[in-house]
Amino acid sequence: MENREAVVVSVTGNPKSRYRPTPLSTVAMQKLGTSKLRIDSHRLMDIAEKLYNKGFISYPRTETDFFTNTINLHGLIATQKQHPLWGDYATELVDNGKFQWPRTGKNDDKAHPPIHPVKLATQNGNQLTNDEWRVYELVTRHFLACCSKDAVGFETVIRIEIDKEFFHANGLMIREYNWLEVYPYEKWYGKNLPTFDPGEKFIPKDIRLKESRTTPPTLLAENDLITLMDQNGIGTDATIHEHIKTIQDREYAEKQGIYFKPTKLGVALVEAYEEAGIDLWKPFLRATMEANMAEISKGNMRKEEFLNGCLEEMEGIFRKLKEKEEAILQVMKKHYDGVNLEGGDNNNFNAFNNDMSDVDLSQYRIIK
Repeated sequence: MENREAVVVSVTGNPKSRYRPTPLSTVAMQKLGTSKLRIDSHRLMDIAEKLYNKGFISYPRTETDFFTNTINLHGLIATQKQHPLWGDYATELVDNGKFQWPRTGKNDDKAHPPIHPVKLATQNGNQLTNDEWRVYELVTRHFLACCSKDAVGFETVIRIEIDKEFFHANGLMIREYNWLEVYPYEKWYGKNLPTFDPGEKFIPKDIRLKESRTTPPTLLAENDLITLMDQNGIGTDATIHEHIKTIQDREYAEKQGIYFKPTKLGVALVEAYEEAGIDLWKPFLRATMEANMAEISKGNMRKEEFLNGCLEEMEGIFRKLKEKEEAILQVMKKHYDGVNLEGGDNNNFNAFNNDMSDVDLSQYRIIK
């Protein structure tokens, strides 16, 4: 701040692209629906099923995120040419050379194509409810976007030196929006910078030193939870939303707006399992089960091999639970100390207590 003169060290520029999305799989649709439309994943899947049954979109349960060359994409786009909102854009794609074959994702369930619109629907056509329309619009705009060209821009980076300290600023000029024209769920903003030449000197208008501090992370939003489940192999395209509903039905977590917050019962169970040295609350057991079932479907593992290994592991966990029963209950009671356990969501605690006390391991062996 004492020696304010700035010297331009370098000015560089490079083309910049904003890639269009890959074709829509179920997990991708759930993440978009929960984050952009604020519709929870379970309801989103119900709506998608209704749209499929009414003939407006393709089958909504698919892991595939690329189109094979046997699908007539031009024909599907052409059905949207008369739409009042994006008909002109669809016309540009099929009639004026702006179509580009969609990017190729990495997943193929070998059963169903990516989710896409099958026939035209309008917002005021009395064909769909409000939420059905919003999901249909998301599916259709995503389909048109993935059949478009990437957005193109030009990025400028200016580096300056002030008294042996170096700083930089980035500018962006957007030259072609392309898929972003039809996809309001994503934004790409330009940023203008003054024109400078290397070696040029100037006095900055303002120099500031700002204080800041770290902040704790936010609770998980539903789209973040879906992403983590997908990354850790928990659930499939057809079951992730069911798992999310289950943890709410069992009152392990509750939704506050778009975020999930663990309940007293959920926190108590996690701490109890940690005390007992059991990783039931971690993703590894379920992920292994899911992966092994996938191996069965590929013919790399026998059903009996999977069942025997799984049941043996479950029996070991069950025995450990019985051995640590008192320690588990003591940890849980700390969370319910001084609370009336006769009603409300605390019935779950009583049910857990009774289950632990009443189960006979001999009955478990009969089931096995």
